[in-house]
Amino acid sequence: MKYSKFMCVIHVIIAIILFAGVFLFAAYVYKFDPLSPISEIFHAKADVVWTALGVIVTAMVGVATVIISSKLAKLQESQAKMEMKQEQLFTEPHILVNSIETSLPEIEYSADHTEIKTLKGVDCPYYNNIKDKDKLTDIALITVSVVNTSEAFTRMRFKEASFESEKDNKIAEYNMTTFGVHENHIMIPKGNSGKIGFLIDRHLIKNLEGTTFSFSTYLDNNFNECFIDTQKYYICDVCDEKVSFIVCSIKDNKFERIR
Repeated sequence: MKYSKFMCVIHVIIAIILFAGVFLFAAYVYKFDPLSPISEIFHAKADVVWTALGVIVTAMVGVATVIISSKLAKLQESQAKMEMKQEQLFTEPHILVNSIETSLPEIEYSADHTEIKTLKGVDCPYYNNIKDKDKLTDIALITVSVVNTSEAFTRMRFKEASFESEKDNKIAEYNMTTFGVHENHIMIPKGNSGKIGFLIDRHLIKNLEGTTFSFSTYLDNNFNECFIDTQKYYICDVCDEKVSFIVCSIKDNKFERIR
């Protein structure tokens, strides 16, 4: 809308200048003085009137030039911002948590039963609660599903996470500590989703209600750029395998490029 109004003003100014040019050219060709009535009214010589007119026209052209230059500068700045936003949309990966669920996984051992292979039926990266990392009995799995909301392809790598109560008491805390054989990254094309798991003592599941879930990841794009994305969610309720949550204050979230 602003752009259309600006172009209309420019067209009007151009039309006035062209009309004035045609009028003065006609006066030169047909040898008549268009300012003779003004000269008679003010009892001034024609050359004085023409000089005054030249000064006025020059001043008007100068003012119009300044106005147009200012408008063009603002328009170019606005277009540059739009282009930057467009570039960010296609180069900066962004994710949002779509759902949180719990389950009771079963540990799968290697064929010779000498080492832990993975969690049965779990095909996503998962990490231990470092506050209880040596306990692998009576465990539950918190599965967080994320969606790539940008136009950029992203490889998501886990950094850290925690469930913290209102009294600043961390019920569970996570870093890269894990076990078994599984991928430690998730490839997420635009519009697609991926999952990541967090192990916790099943008896602590009921304590998640009322906690703040802080979730931090590395996001890599196709241009060898890396970003750290940290988000916070408030856990409202936990019922069986379903976890209800809401987004905390957006200002608490952080997103920055590190490479």
